[in-house]
Amino acid sequence: MRRIGVLMPYPPGDADVQERVRAFREEMRKRGWASGVNTQFDERWTGDNMDLIRSAASNLVELNPDAILATGGRVIPILMELTRSIPIVVPGGSDPVARGYAESLAHPGGNVTGFATMELSVIGKMLQTLKEIAPQVSRVSMMYNPQNPATVLFARAFESAAGPLGVEPTIAHVRGLADIEHAVAAAAEQPNGGIFVAGDITINALTDQTVATVARHRLPAIYSERGFATKGRPSTRNHWWAIRGFRRF
Repeated sequence: MRRIGVLMPYPPGDADVQERVRAFREEMRKRGWASGVNTQFDERWTGDNMDLIRSAASNLVELNPDAILATGGRVIPILMELTRSIPIVVPGGSDPVARGYAESLAHPGGNVTGFATMELSVIGKMLQTLKEIAPQVSRVSMMYNPQNPATVLFARAFESAAGPLGVEPTIAHVRGLADIEHAVAAAAEQPNGGIFVAGDITINALTDQTVATVARHRLPAIYSERGFATKGRPSTRNHWWAIRGFRRF
């Protein structure tokens, strides 16, 4: 019996992420590793709660699984501190070399491997797409949780791309729904405002509320995750999401 740990920093009711995990388990089954037959999946769904994430990570490492599937800019470093021997597979993220997950894409070294699904150059393309769809936009606020280490890279790319597009960039640090509502309201008070949501677990956990808040203020917005756009109401189709390329490391 092989053992696979799964650590998802999303609420257990997140349908999009649940579907991804189901796809992972189904592909494992097709390759001969079936749940309850020769494989045991130990899933932990923590939401954006760092105490629960640390507890779940420690618990999974103590179980000594053959591999751990995990995601999140604040999750992977915790697992790396706990183990340097159990393989950690990352299904998505950005710039694993800059974030210390790998020595290089060709030769990652260590015990972390996976896919870099967010190529940083896409940030500029996303902002360009927002401008193409809503040409009047001249002030764009990027929202993210500053505790997410990847967002430093996102902000840098966002600010670099803004000038050539004639956009005044603003960074809005958010740690919960109240901050999101405040950031969106502040953007709406400015003429020709828009919203940019980079990949961020804190905001992903509040997808419905974020979409509703942006729609209420009728702001053009672009997101890194498809789920935000699909949950936009038909009467207020001001939501777009960016298609991302990926690299294996």
